[in-house]
Amino acid sequence: ILSVIMLIVLMVIFISVLRALSKEYNIRKETVDLVNTMAHDLKTPISNISLALALIEKENKDTAGNSHQYISIINSETAKLKQRANQILGIATLDAMLEEVSERHEVNMHELIQQSVQSFSLRLNQANGNIKQILNATASFVSGNPVQLSTALNNIIDNAIAYCLQSPVIKVSTENADGGIAVSITDNGTGISESKRHLIFKRGYRVHNGHSPVEGFGMGLYLAQSLIEKQGEKLTLHSSGAYGSTFVVWLPVKS
Repeated sequence: ILSVIMLIVLMVIFISVLRALSKEYNIRKETVDLVNTMAHDLKTPISNISLALALIEKENKDTAGNSHQYISIINSETAKLKQRANQILGIATLDAMLEEVSERHEVNMHELIQQSVQSFSLRLNQANGNIKQILNATASFVSGNPVQLSTALNNIIDNAIAYCLQSPVIKVSTENADGGIAVSITDNGTGISESKRHLIFKRGYRVHNGHSPVEGFGMGLYLAQSLIEKQGEKLTLHSSGAYGSTFVVWLPVKS
């Protein structure tokens, strides 16, 4: 009888420990999810603020007063924010975000594309680049998580700009294919050789093209593919290896 009681007590303790560990894991997963999403999504607005300040400073370089001092302060604080966001993104893990079950909503991909393109307008103007939109798909509504889809698109466009050695010329097009919508993002970068294509979506991998290093931790395309595949969708790469690349996101349209 005593041994049975001891066994029951041990089982109760074991179950309690498992519940406590499970609760701690869920809290950690939610925290990491929030931190990673905020850090990665802050990169684009911070870059836009920096570019806007540079343009303001250029237009007001001959203006007297305290405006230059104020611009300098904002520039300094923006640089700190950018550094912190990059540090958080580099240190934190993305596992919890990718494990989370995403809430699905009706999403108009054409509206999402237009929002993404708009967020890069200042950066492209500064680089004398442009994005051309050819939205031919007649059915553009999908069922998905708008935040995750937006993050995926932004990461692909961000990479297209970052790895371009000249003025970025990017084309974003859509068409209906195989019962879904295919979103193609084509750049005029250096291209990705066949030997490196299987690595491009790996976590932490960065393309080394022998030119100036690009800021980042090699998580953008990894996160883009993971978020898209998590929702039952596909992200593929097409590149000649010598010039330019095309990333194609395929999503089933909402019936």
